[in-house]
Order: sequence, then C-alpha cells, then structure tokens
Amino acid sequence: RQGKPNAHLVPRELEQHVGATSAALSLLERAADKLALSARATHRVLRVARTLADLVASSVVDSAHIAEAIAFRAVDDARASRGQATLSSSPTPDPDPSHGVAATH
Repeated sequence: RQGKPNAHLVPRELEQHVGATSAALSLLERAADKLALSARATHRVLRVARTLADLVASSVVDSAHIAEAIAFRAVDDARASRGQATLSSSPTPDPDPSHGVAATH
C-alpha cells in the first residue's frame, strides 16, 4: 500500500494511507477530545489502528480498530502511572560495557 511499515509513516503519509471510515475518524476525534490526546498521540492511535486492520487483512480502519488501539493506549498509560514497563518504553543502555559481563580469564 505505502511501501514501508506503518511505524515509519510520517503523519501526512499516515493520513493519506490509513483508509479510515468516517465513523472511525469520528470516534478518534471524540476520544482525542475526551482523553486530551496530543496530535502525536492521536497519530500513534491511528497508526496502531491501521496495523490492527492489517492484521485481519482489512483494507479499511473501522471503529473497532480505533477502539482497540485506544484500549492498548489505556493499558500502556495505566502501566506507566504505576511505574511498570510500558509498550513504548525501552531499556536504557548501560554506558559501561563491562557491567554484566563475566570475566573470562
């Protein structure tokens, strides 16, 4: 469809290739208002919804895909507020390469 993974789409490309129904976009707009999502967060939800649609071989993103993407975001936000690892977090690399390495003398 767009020649690259959904994760690599810039917002303009995402909007061009997402293929969302008007009902799905309406749900996303209401959720963005209610949850005070930034433009970046809104695009992230849309990107996840596009991926969910791809997983079921759907050419369109519908309201169910948006709702599921929002639910994933809610789980990630809840984990972050409890200090747990989240889907979007990644471990910080240790600047000292000798840490965690056993001596082999």
